[in-house]
This record gives sequence, structure tokens and C-alpha cells, in this order.
Amino acid sequence: MPTSFSYPSNVTLKSGNALNISEPDESFDGVLISMLFHHLTGKTIGESLENIKLAAKEALRVLRPGGKLIVIESCVPKWFYFFEKAVSRFMARLINATL
Repeated sequence: MPTSFSYPSNVTLKSGNALNISEPDESFDGVLISMLFHHLTGKTIGESLENIKLAAKEALRVLRPGGKLIVIESCVPKWFYFFEKAVSRFMARLINATL
């Protein structure tokens, strides 16, 4: 496995806050969001969904007209979503109590 990797000269990697991107409107030809949305958790499912909407809105804001937004995200079966929804409050309390 190579120890280093170089990107094409027209590619610039950026990091920051997906909920408040510190770049001007229409700054990028492309935005890649990879395995992020499921980490934008709030204290409730509703807050988590609002965080995802805000991140998507921010990505579209910094995208130039005609630019490409690529989202790569994990998927779970429908049954797992219902399980996760049922245990999320308990798990949040448990995580907060132990961390």
C-alpha cells in the first residue's frame, strides 16, 4: 500500500464545519460529502435530521451553478432504522453517562 497519495492539481481538500462552511457562496465546482450525514447527530432524531438538512444546504450554497454535489452515505435496512429509533434515547443517555 502506498505511503503517500497526491491529488490532481485542480483538487483542493478542505476541512471544517459542515453546518457552517466558512467559504463564500458559489466557491466550488464540486462538493464531496463522504460518510458524514450519519455522524451529524443531535439530541433527538429531529435535531439530527435538521443537521443533515443544514449540511446539505451549506454544501449547495458553496457550489457554483452547474456544479456537482456527490453524497456517499451508508445505508441500513428499514428494520434497523426502526430499531435505532426505538433505542436512540436510551443509548444517548448511556453514552452521555459513560463518556
